[in-house]
Amino acid sequence: MKAITFDGCLGWLHEGCSAYGVVLCEPLGHEALWTHKLMRAFAERLADEGLWVLRFNYPCAGDSLGDDIDAERFSKSVDSIHRAIATLRAHAPISDLTLLGIRAGASFAMLAAAAENDSGGASKVDALVALSPVVRGRSYMRELSLIQQQWLETAPPAVQQEYLKEHCVSILGHRYPTDLVDEIRALNLSDAVNNASSLPRAVLLVDTNQGDSPALCTALQSRGVEVSSEVFLEFPATMREGTRSRLPLKTIDSIAHWIVQRMQDGAPTAGHDTERAKSYESAGTPVALIANGISESLVSVGPAQLSGILCGPTEIAAARPGSPTLLIASTASNPRTADGRVAVRLAREMAHHGITTLRVDMRGIGDSGAQATDDQSGIPYSDRAIEDIATAADWLAAQGHRDIIAFGICSGAYASLHAATKTTSLAGVIAINLARFIWPRGMTLDDARKQQTNSTRGYLASVRNWRKWRRLICERRDPRPVLRELGKVLIGRMGRPLVRIAERFGWQPPAGTALGIIHHLARRGAKVLFVYGEFDPGVDELNRYFGPVRRAFKRWRQVRVRTMRQLDHSLYGTSGADAVIDLCVETLTSWSEWKTENSPGSNRWYQKLNPTVCTSEFL
Repeated sequence: MKAITFDGCLGWLHEGCSAYGVVLCEPLGHEALWTHKLMRAFAERLADEGLWVLRFNYPCAGDSLGDDIDAERFSKSVDSIHRAIATLRAHAPISDLTLLGIRAGASFAMLAAAAENDSGGASKVDALVALSPVVRGRSYMRELSLIQQQWLETAPPAVQQEYLKEHCVSILGHRYPTDLVDEIRALNLSDAVNNASSLPRAVLLVDTNQGDSPALCTALQSRGVEVSSEVFLEFPATMREGTRSRLPLKTIDSIAHWIVQRMQDGAPTAGHDTERAKSYESAGTPVALIANGISESLVSVGPAQLSGILCGPTEIAAARPGSPTLLIASTASNPRTADGRVAVRLAREMAHHGITTLRVDMRGIGDSGAQATDDQSGIPYSDRAIEDIATAADWLAAQGHRDIIAFGICSGAYASLHAATKTTSLAGVIAINLARFIWPRGMTLDDARKQQTNSTRGYLASVRNWRKWRRLICERRDPRPVLRELGKVLIGRMGRPLVRIAERFGWQPPAGTALGIIHHLARRGAKVLFVYGEFDPGVDELNRYFGPVRRAFKRWRQVRVRTMRQLDHSLYGTSGADAVIDLCVETLTSWSEWKTENSPGSNRWYQKLNPTVCTSEFL
């Protein structure tokens, strides 16, 4: 596969050897993250069958240009499919084209096939595959609202209060501006088909038994379209966060067979086209997106050829002298754009302040690795993830970057912190909501989820909530996991004085412990900024090893801790995500002061931070 850009969109072109081409149309928001590996798996499977395949990010989504709160995202998404079709035809000698879309992407694909393009004519689409399509936009928005409400009910009160102040709809961190919501709600794909100026000759509908595809099937058949239907039995295991989901292999096989069968029934093999062959080769040259004083280049990092985006100011004069470089680690199994596209927002905000960033996919995630990985549950917290972050830091250092700071959320924070013990290329770490300092050998993500509990502060707040008591009694919930967690906190508090006494007599903590990590980083002068939501369970982990937040790192001037009331664990809340971005900007723009800080107990670093960021420190 080779990277390609068109009209501000970033895409990947998978080479074929036939006269058939396929354009993949991704879903919106969190569903695009969840199905990234599925889109890549489709592309790889179809390319193996000899088809040319183009997958891409819509404007204002993924790594493409634009902000997710920009206006006209609905029409821009549909228009980008027309341009993707033209781009694939320009780079590949195809005569027959199929669109394959998932969820909202299937709706966009149908609208693109049914509408005129920018030149006033219809983009010729021969066939279309709609995987769990959004037929009625109003039902789709209700579904998204339920997903958001389920998350919000588990969020701390401060996060809930901040969410009520948000100016647009937000679903698991992904923002939907008002005009996009209105256009989605007004969508009725059956009506669009009835009014279409042109339609594909054949359509394959793959949907659950609860989907709205029967109405769409009727509308298509009334227009003379050849319609095939299949049941999407693997939907529940597919539409989940990447570490929990699995590829729908039977569905992939079935769809690939349907497309290939059409190719075998009537399409000629591709002849040699010198100009298009040259065009395809040019698609593998370095690609960049430039807008608003920011330049983003796709790069291959290290021996494993990790896929990354190097982002910085377009003008050398705009670069901040002596500023560090920020390395943004993947979280869980999310591609480098991250939940809520926060990695893209962070990188571009840093570029506006003259700071270069690299957001990178670890092996087996996003576009890194030889192929799409089915089971991604073993990637977070793995030695391989740590190695990849260390490799990316070494790569940046080899490119001439100095003072490289690793940034990560949850598992990304874990990989960043441990990578700093593996390479001297990292001068510091910004760890957001670090859940664990040490990941026990043999522990799986399922094991960790079973052990997952609320924070101590969360439990204290729950004690005052009569609804919690009612659920505990009526649902007969087992209190033992809570008591075990509180016991660990108590034992940790009792043991800390003994550890400090031992350190005074020259005892050095083992390298594979939380204390050992901080000692190691202190010896080489690496800086660490821990950031937590006030109710985040990671605060208890910090408390267990180092004591109350205010006094945790008094002995280490290179370590700082910040807490934020409005910050949730995954940065789904816009206010919390904005606060983290602002804090990173303030930290890196004042990096030289923290780096040279020598006076014991100095608080100049704190005083330089943005006073508008809602933070607190507590015992």
